[in-house]
Amino acid sequence: MRSSALVSGAILAILQAIPSSALPASDAKSAPGPIPGYGIEDITWEVKAHPDGPTMNVTGTIQQVFDALDKANPNFRQDFGITDSSVLAATTESASSYEVERVICNVFDYARKDATQDGINHLNSVPGAPANGPGPGNCGRVSCSYASAIYWCNDNPDVKSLDSYGSIGWAAAQFTLDSKDKACKDIWGETPVDDGVKGQVFVKGNWNVVVRKDDC
Repeated sequence: MRSSALVSGAILAILQAIPSSALPASDAKSAPGPIPGYGIEDITWEVKAHPDGPTMNVTGTIQQVFDALDKANPNFRQDFGITDSSVLAATTESASSYEVERVICNVFDYARKDATQDGINHLNSVPGAPANGPGPGNCGRVSCSYASAIYWCNDNPDVKSLDSYGSIGWAAAQFTLDSKDKACKDIWGETPVDDGVKGQVFVKGNWNVVVRKDDC
């Protein structure tokens, strides 16, 4: 499995910018993965645990990034101003910046809705602007907990940048909050939080997000 860098463009962000030339091209369709027709790359995040501290590389999902930052600096959320209000702002920005082209529901196995929503909350709380390596068919798993994963895929031949990490969270929320297609949801328990969710949402600009059951 190859490695791609997920980067940030914000001046005061946790994530430090990496030149787009550092993002490796990939013949994604030649690498088998959990999403048919797409290759999967490990995501490497270049992060700062302290505002004035050195950068550190963490490979994995957003949960693994937060775990590493918590260990390096238990006060990093406070130091970088990561609050509930920043989550809300990121979601609002993304909703006004992008347009869904289509949603596919009859694919993959169901992920847990509560775990998926937790991944969305993590993504919405990260400041900065992500970039994904050249496609088409290039995906990275940005979130995974309790066997529930979120993938971000780039179908452009060049590096793709988004407005914010909340853009990925907004797309994934099409299943947890907004989906009107019953095939995207399944009721597992007595309350909505117990639902299963799955699917692939395609967004104008040739990128998409997958929510599915996965090993993690």
